[in-house]
Amino acid sequence: MSISMPETDLAAPDAALVAEIDAIGADAGAEAQSRHDAAGLEIIPIRTIPLSALIRNPSNPRSQVRQKADPDLVASVKENGFDPFIITKTDDPSIFMIMDGHRRMDVAEHLKLKDVPYAFDPSLADDPVAHHLIAVITSQHKKPLTALETAGALFQAAAAGASKSTLSKAYGKKNGSVAQALKVAKLPETTRSAAAACTYEWDITELAALDEFADDEEATARLVEAAEENRFAFRVERERIERAEREQRAAIRAEHEATGVAVFDEEPDGAVRLSRLRGDSGSMSAELHAACPGHAAVFESYGTVRVSFYCLDAEGNGHELWQSYSSQQAAKPQDKAAKRAVVVGNKDFTAAQSARAAWLRGLISGAGKLEKDKLDRISRFTTLATLNAPDPVRKFPSAMKRAELQAELLGMAESSPEDFEQAVASASPRRLMMLQFATVAAAYEKAATKDTWRTDQPPSEYTGADRRHARTWLTFCREVGHNLSPIEEAIVADETYVPTPLAAASCTLAAAQEAEDTEDEADPSGDEDDDEVSNGLVAEDEPTDPEFDEQGSSQQ
Repeated sequence: MSISMPETDLAAPDAALVAEIDAIGADAGAEAQSRHDAAGLEIIPIRTIPLSALIRNPSNPRSQVRQKADPDLVASVKENGFDPFIITKTDDPSIFMIMDGHRRMDVAEHLKLKDVPYAFDPSLADDPVAHHLIAVITSQHKKPLTALETAGALFQAAAAGASKSTLSKAYGKKNGSVAQALKVAKLPETTRSAAAACTYEWDITELAALDEFADDEEATARLVEAAEENRFAFRVERERIERAEREQRAAIRAEHEATGVAVFDEEPDGAVRLSRLRGDSGSMSAELHAACPGHAAVFESYGTVRVSFYCLDAEGNGHELWQSYSSQQAAKPQDKAAKRAVVVGNKDFTAAQSARAAWLRGLISGAGKLEKDKLDRISRFTTLATLNAPDPVRKFPSAMKRAELQAELLGMAESSPEDFEQAVASASPRRLMMLQFATVAAAYEKAATKDTWRTDQPPSEYTGADRRHARTWLTFCREVGHNLSPIEEAIVADETYVPTPLAAASCTLAAAQEAEDTEDEADPSGDEDDDEVSNGLVAEDEPTDPEFDEQGSSQQ
């Protein structure tokens, strides 16, 4: 595909039009020559074509109907004139098709111009790939196409026979994967319409993420709403957590129900956990209880998706309870609501961490495009953290998975000393700064535990310090461009976070801790079967790192 720009020896359009155009150009040239002869300037007439002889390209990814003229472009045209329209021939010798210049056409019609400058390339008429890709190529030097328009053009060009290399060259490496863009072009119409109606400026990666939930209208609506609030990255991570949990629950439910075991999402009223029942030698096991008509499985509230086993009617089925448990009252509704607040909060915190990690990777990889003030802020934060060595930075050298965390933020596949040596040896000055920043960033991220967001933990010097360090880190992230999620904003403000779906509920995080303590006191055995889970509010994702956990708080 080639695009010819204006030359004095260009192939001309229809002969009748040439005569008309030359006459206009000659008049303009004569008038200009009379004005500039004294200065000795050489006047080259500009070739123009009547607006009435032009039609729009039906394969152009922009709208095919006349749009309201862009005010900024109108002002530019009035001051500087038009760039030449790129046109080609049609089956009608008196009509020519615009290959590039559709927004300028809107301006010309708005200004009620009679003619516009042009560049004629007859070869474009027989190049179907060019009909789709020319707007992608030329838009890189003017107002960009939207992500949806770009994806559609790439898809249509591929259908017209464009090779992957041709598409990649037109799309540009900075925009990401062509395969991802082609996927976006296949978005269902409902998803496409919802995204197009949103004022948010989508990119291809975000639209590809939106495609993950194209089969879920409610999730799509939540994601579009979050995009309007500039919190799409957080919301998509949150939706991924919920979807993964639903799929895991469905698989576990199907497995148990296939063997005749009833499965409940929450503990039914009156149900008793097997660890509270006496068995032949200690607590009742799931194997011993399997034949009981009250045998049931209940999904755990915290940690990984799994079930514990209960008896739906312990007394009616003749089971003996531990004496200390029989005197306890059932959990109060407000206690259950408070626990749900912790469950939702944990998921929100995890989603916020994932979104922030993705943002950090983008920040570090895109250092070459960062504004000077942001680079200065990053450099000063990194240097001060290195000099002062706050707890997260001081403890990080001995932290578990330290090298892996650094490599992940740097976008490196490997994390051996040799890999880091090579990264330093080949780094530019800006990249060297980002290598240092990645270490500080990884340290603060490692220090942010799943308990950091909670204000119901027993006060101590260490828990207060963890939250203080998190506030420092998140405040910095906000200053250099990260859009804080609601749970991150609560940490920065040092306020109790109440998940939005539960904000109206009468519950507190303190009630969750109280309910947990009551439940612990009710279990005299101090031991649970393998099919039971701990009563802790936060599950452990990896062994505790003593360098980061001097007081034994849970680590992620």
